[in-house]
Amino acid sequence: MKNKILLTLVTFLFSFAAKAQEQRCGFTHKPNLEQEKIIKQLINPKGQSNARTEEKTYTIPVLFHIIQTDNSADFVNKITKTQIDEQLKVINEDYNRLNADTIYTPNIFKSLAGKITINFMLAKIDTNYTIFKEEGIIRHSKFLNKNRTNTEFDEEIKKQTIRNPNQYLNIWVYKNVIYSLSGKPMLGYAQFPDFSNLQGLNNIGGISNTDGVAIAARSFKNVEERKTNTNVWLGAIYGRTLSHEIGHFLGILHTFSDIEGLCADNDFCEDTPKLRDNTNGCNPLDKNKCETIAMPENFMDYTNDACMNLFTKCQVERMKLVLEKCPRRKELTTSTVTSVRDENLAANVSIFPNPTNAFFTIKTENLQIKNLKIFSVLGQQVYENNAIQANTNIDISHLSKAIYVLKIETERGMLTKKLVLE
Repeated sequence: MKNKILLTLVTFLFSFAAKAQEQRCGFTHKPNLEQEKIIKQLINPKGQSNARTEEKTYTIPVLFHIIQTDNSADFVNKITKTQIDEQLKVINEDYNRLNADTIYTPNIFKSLAGKITINFMLAKIDTNYTIFKEEGIIRHSKFLNKNRTNTEFDEEIKKQTIRNPNQYLNIWVYKNVIYSLSGKPMLGYAQFPDFSNLQGLNNIGGISNTDGVAIAARSFKNVEERKTNTNVWLGAIYGRTLSHEIGHFLGILHTFSDIEGLCADNDFCEDTPKLRDNTNGCNPLDKNKCETIAMPENFMDYTNDACMNLFTKCQVERMKLVLEKCPRRKELTTSTVTSVRDENLAANVSIFPNPTNAFFTIKTENLQIKNLKIFSVLGQQVYENNAIQANTNIDISHLSKAIYVLKIETERGMLTKKLVLE
């Protein structure tokens, strides 16, 4: 087995997500050693220790898009808010290592198991600041009831339904089969992060209007079984397809070789055993192992849900780096869509003078302003300031005379105001 943790990161930079069985994932990725070297330098400059002295909490807003069919008997049309809540509980427990089945982690792996303090929360408000009818859920019914490739799903469904990926982790739940490029059906697939803001790396994670995770409805319909079923060898569905796919969304790779079946360090984590291919069931002596023992307990293998119970410390460090450095991932952690707008907020914030010919001031009752964005009436953003102070002049004399919409984010929530520039 590999030694302790080498904090490296990458090759998940390709949007080929992972390989398929009636798979957890739809794509393969190809390691890029040159990019890996750059990431090593970013994570561990000049050979410094990677030890972290503080445990940061990351809050990630989640929005489930339920892609309904025209057959009322289909399970996807019957998904309840309770079932969504149960699935959310699964991922929160798995990432924070609060899952009850950690007792089945073998002694040999217990010191390698890691946790990341993530709070996955259902989004409460939509992009127009209205409250969702069902917290964290949008049900879509206008799409044809047909099987699709993942490319077709991206084009026909994701792009038409996605909410701002800087503000929401979009999760699409589908009934119909989605096929990978190799023609195999998959339980789900995710888009990897991109590194467009890191020196030396290309923006190749994927385009913003398809960003998120897609999973088959049946992959979490039996998550309540986990409450009563204690047989870890049973291949029941415990909702862990989503735990696996969010791992890819946060930049971690399969623990097994996606290509050529080689005993290579496929995931660039030295605390995961090497595998030629995914393990078969919960067998630690699987024929695909390259070392003394496999790790079928890892969420990033293709094992049964009931086998899975851990991420390693290296995998956790990769996810932390993604949440701190990567476009759209780092913005998620500061999103405010999990807080309902304060209905009394508008009374405590005013714009003066309005109309104006050059300058205006946002007057507040002891409220901190976190961000100001100004949009034209056609929705085009023309101004942004995230270092603004209340009761100070804001110069917009460079803008054309027109009516504008101000979106003001305060410590108590968001509100919109109209401003006339004349």
